[in-house]
This record gives sequence, structure tokens and C-alpha cells, in this order.
Amino acid sequence: MMEGNKLKINYEKLHALSFLNRENLYKDKFGIDYEKFSTRLGEIEKDPFIGFVGSKYSEAKVRVLFLGKSNAESKPKDQDKDILINQYLKQLRDSTGNFEQRYREYANQYSDKTIGAFRTWDINRFPVYFRNRTRIDIEETAYANIVPFRYIGAPSKRVYKIAFNNFTNELVSIIQPHQIIPLGANLDTGIIKDYLDTGELSVKISNGISREGRDKRISDEGYRTLDQAIEDYEDLLLEN
Repeated sequence: MMEGNKLKINYEKLHALSFLNRENLYKDKFGIDYEKFSTRLGEIEKDPFIGFVGSKYSEAKVRVLFLGKSNAESKPKDQDKDILINQYLKQLRDSTGNFEQRYREYANQYSDKTIGAFRTWDINRFPVYFRNRTRIDIEETAYANIVPFRYIGAPSKRVYKIAFNNFTNELVSIIQPHQIIPLGANLDTGIIKDYLDTGELSVKISNGISREGRDKRISDEGYRTLDQAIEDYEDLLLEN
């Protein structure tokens, strides 16, 4: 829903996504190797990462969604933080009202410039480069993974398809991005364009960002594809 140029986010629908359960979606399903999902954090691995939507995202002239593949396995040094984030997710899930406030408390665990999880993620170097070049703040952007659970390696197409049908398409319909930046080479053509259902929403899907170097550095191809995404953003600025 739009109010003038501002998107009115339906936080009740974001709250509903917090009830997704990995076993319900994937266990004992045809074509799914359930052993490929992470077990490092025990039972809380069944809970989803429902995406981060910045506090200024709805007001942005161009709403940008960075879209990754799946959550990586929790690193030992990050496990305390990941367990804490799950507690905020449960507070959101257990709430019966005031969903926006509970969601903001959850999202802040990712975006906070001092304690936020994003600052420790290797993959964050790609959004940081984009934001620095476009001069936008992290709170003006959104981030999600197609598969909202921790996975070992790259998900199969079957895993992706289930995720789109139960999570990704719903998230996109809620937050209505103008631009999706896929964090992975060929993620745009090989996966997103096959399974993303935008309905009547007009979305620019940028070319997939090359992640050569296992996210420890940005390769020449990474810079090239990031610069293409920046050009897409600048074109959208002129249109909106």
C-alpha cells in the first residue's frame, strides 16, 4: 500500500512470515536432501531469517532489496549473536500486536552500526560498496536470502522453488522493491527469473553480482557487476 510516495509496509504480514518452520517446508519432501540444512545451532535452525527491512526503506526514492541465496552456517564466533537474534525473532512471533515495533527491534540486531550482525558478514562488502557509491544508508535498504534457513553449500533448484513459493514471493509483495540486486553470479537468470512472481509489481532485477573469492574480497567481475547495479539504481532515480 502506498501513502503518497511512501510505502506502507504491512508488518502483520511480516509477522506471519516468522511462523515459517524448516521441517514443515522441507523435511521428507520429494527431491530434498534434508541433511544439507545446518544443525549447528540445534532446534533454532528450524526458525527462519525473514529478511531485514530498514527503518527508512519505505521512504526511499528507490527501494533496493539485496537478495542472497541462503543463510550460511553460523560461525563459532557468531553463535552467541545468532542465538540472541533468534530470541528477538521469537519475541516478534509471540507478539499479538504492535508488530512494527517488534519487527524494528528484531531488524536492529542486523543493521545497528555498533552491534549489528551485518557488519561481521563477509558478504556485506558488496552492499557496502553499493551504498557508498550511491550514498544511501543501510536503513534505506532491505536484505533477505531466497532460502530463509542456514544451508550447507548452494541450494538445489528444488530448495529454491519451495522457498519462493512459501517465503520470497510473499516478502517481495510486502516490501515492493524497485530494484532487486542478486548476490550471486547467474542468480538472476538461473533462479530468480524462473521462480520470482512479482504480479503487477514493476521490479528491475539487476545482473547477479559475482562473488569470486568466497566473499573475502571483491573481484574485478564483482566490481563490474556492482557498477552495473549502480547504473540501474541511477536510472531508476531518474524515473521515480
